[in-house]
Amino acid sequence: YLQFWLNSIKLHAPKAPCLLLGTFLDVLERNSSCKDTLRKINETLSVVIGTKFPQVITNQIDDMIYFPVDNKTRKQFSLLREQIMACTRGQKFLKKLVSIRWTRILDQMMNVKPTISFERVKRLSFECGLSLREINEMLGFFHEIGAIIYFSSTEALRQTIITDAQWLIKSLCLVIRDSMHVENKTHGYDMGEINKLGLATDLQRLLEIGICSHDLLEYLWKTHFRFLLDLARRTLLMSDWGFDHEPSCLIPCMITSSKKYDNAESEYGLSFVFDFSQTFFPLGVFQRLVCLCVSYSRLYTTSQAPTLYQESCTLFWGSEEILIQDVKDNIKVTISKGNSKVSEILRIMRSMMMKIKNDMSSSSTAGEGISWILQLQDCTVNRRRYVDFEQAKKLKLAPWFETFKDAKETTGVTLNLEEFLSDMKFT
Repeated sequence: YLQFWLNSIKLHAPKAPCLLLGTFLDVLERNSSCKDTLRKINETLSVVIGTKFPQVITNQIDDMIYFPVDNKTRKQFSLLREQIMACTRGQKFLKKLVSIRWTRILDQMMNVKPTISFERVKRLSFECGLSLREINEMLGFFHEIGAIIYFSSTEALRQTIITDAQWLIKSLCLVIRDSMHVENKTHGYDMGEINKLGLATDLQRLLEIGICSHDLLEYLWKTHFRFLLDLARRTLLMSDWGFDHEPSCLIPCMITSSKKYDNAESEYGLSFVFDFSQTFFPLGVFQRLVCLCVSYSRLYTTSQAPTLYQESCTLFWGSEEILIQDVKDNIKVTISKGNSKVSEILRIMRSMMMKIKNDMSSSSTAGEGISWILQLQDCTVNRRRYVDFEQAKKLKLAPWFETFKDAKETTGVTLNLEEFLSDMKFT
């Protein structure tokens, strides 16, 4: 559990200092074995952290990985405060010279909650003598240090600056929640109002199969509906669901039903695997891939509706059937037997995974972020054998590296892919 969160911090904020606290020291000190317990905790943390997380700031005074603190007497709080201040003073962004005009504009922005329009910020900035280039630089800087949240990948997103991060979390949690830890699925919803508006069935579909109507989203998100919808699409938290009569969105993490495939290859055909077992498999990668694949299937007018489960998705790109599975630390893709577009599907999936990698990696990771080993099934010798992508490429392993017989048939799809991924780009 701890390793997962440390990996997540390393992925999204690789240069941010991290201090580990051990709370309720007062409870431990009631026992004579307190020192032994603290030592064992430290040994466990040492194994987990090792040299993989240099951003963890250790407790040098007590020669420990973490800081035990007394919740009642605030014992060790002064040491903790000193460490936090020392870490903060060492941050590069604090040494950046910032115009006093920027800080004045930030103060004015923060007086408007939960969001402020770009037009209003522009007016305030022009009054202070800033150019449009400086405004964009200023907003990018304040976003980078976490003072505001500002996305500029689309015209709709550019028009809104978030000044209250908690508001964004609460808004998204209205439609994206962990049902495993919520006993009452409808907790937090005004069921009287929802029933009155005729949205009870819409809510049930969201909570059971992860399909959310625009009507329900508009009710939950009110005047921020368009902005939040665009944001959720661009971050791949949801995708358009084009298989209903009314506008709806797919939210994969809300799907509750489950199905296991013990031997997918025999039922379907060839497989390839994005293997994260040697690195770190973050939450949300599989769900983001499902969003991209479902959106891409809509480029084909003949595509059937996907069959969706928590850890698997059967979808169609035209007449081609594809099974995607979340298997432990792997994402496994199995292609239907007799599929003539094996190489093209592999290329598209690789492009989608690279997009997810770029979207999920921090701008400060400098080329790090999530990584995987791509393994291709070798059916020329042994169907159970998988070969590393680079090795398979050198061997020109069939059918993964075969050219298509009908170039005309694939050209349009190739162009659609580039256009599709370019349009989905999120910065």
